[in-house]
Amino acid sequence: MQTTLDLDQIRDEFAIGDHISDDVMSAFASNWFNSDDVEWSELEYSFCGIYGGLDEDDSIGDYLFDVATDCGDLDSVPDYIRNNIDWVFVGRDARFNGKFRAERLPDSYDWVVFRNF
Repeated sequence: MQTTLDLDQIRDEFAIGDHISDDVMSAFASNWFNSDDVEWSELEYSFCGIYGGLDEDDSIGDYLFDVATDCGDLDSVPDYIRNNIDWVFVGRDARFNGKFRAERLPDSYDWVVFRNF
């Protein structure tokens, strides 16, 4: 049985910022069987961003590439290695290990990437 979420009430109750859209909140809730079990208090920490991609592995890989680039982890890696990293495989590995998940936004090629706990 599908229940309708009152996103405004949830936003107020759990102090979810306006930078988190209703689509992202719905994507976050889609991972739970029962909408009453959604851990809304974890949404702000779990939300990693929205990435375009062919599938969830691609979008998780894009997120992990951004993290590795932003923190400078790739600066000391030689170009012949850095340019041959398969970020889709890295994303798939992170998903299979349970570290991340991605949910597709409706009517879009965009995926919302979430960190799992």
